[in-house]
Amino acid sequence: MKIRLREIDLCNDLEKCAEWYRSERVLLGSEGKHITVYDEQTVFRMYSHLNRIGNVYIIECFFENKWLSIGDITLSPVMIPIVIGDDRFIGQGFGKRALKLLIEIAQFYQYSCLTVSKVFSYNKASQRLFESLGFFIKTEYIDEHDELCYSYELIL
Repeated sequence: MKIRLREIDLCNDLEKCAEWYRSERVLLGSEGKHITVYDEQTVFRMYSHLNRIGNVYIIECFFENKWLSIGDITLSPVMIPIVIGDDRFIGQGFGKRALKLLIEIAQFYQYSCLTVSKVFSYNKASQRLFESLGFFIKTEYIDEHDELCYSYELIL
């Protein structure tokens, strides 16, 4: 199945993206155990912030003869949040393929390294994803909610 990254269009994408951040699975992996739900306003503020510090892309796959938005990923000097929001596409390699595309974009823009600022210790899937593409644990720390977290880095 083909995938692509396209820059987010907050006016047209917000409603779909907000659906993803109502999912317990998404919030647990991306925001932590202390967050239970994001409303549309919170999702808008999150994407606005991410667009100020980097570029937010929507992950799309060609499914049933059309491009379908299934998640998001951000290229930023300080973080690379990634979410597969559509449950139908979890565990099928879409996150890895999207991250490979993001690495190509970073290389095009001559990034020297990529940093993942926060991966929860219980988020084994994200750890496997980043490590499978050559990221290494840079630091281990306890966050403000007493959760063990890792930051990762990839030298380009």
